[in-house]
Amino acid sequence: MKLGALILGILAGLGLLLYGSFGFALGDLATAMGERETGTLLKVVGIGLPIVALLGAGLVMKNAKLGGLLMIASGIGVLLFLGTHGFSWYLTVPLFIAGGLAFFAGKEQYGQTSPHGRG
Repeated sequence: MKLGALILGILAGLGLLLYGSFGFALGDLATAMGERETGTLLKVVGIGLPIVALLGAGLVMKNAKLGGLLMIASGIGVLLFLGTHGFSWYLTVPLFIAGGLAFFAGKEQYGQTSPHGRG
């Protein structure tokens, strides 16, 4: 489950990074139109949250619960700050699935040859 969460989290995080670049461009447009605070928030959120998702995906193999929480928090943040339209859901649903897989993976370990861990 951890490996699936890792792969799905990286793919969703990279897709969100591409989507966040459009949020960054929208923030730049808002800054040019005089909305300085809104533009800065969109820029930070548009790039920062996908990086948090990628960080969570990278942490899955060492600390699955923290990685899962970071991915879920990033998905919620994207939906709150960048909107809840179709393209947002298309990218955040796999991130939520990856976060759930990582969070509920428990103490799954690889490389064990016996069920008791004495390999």
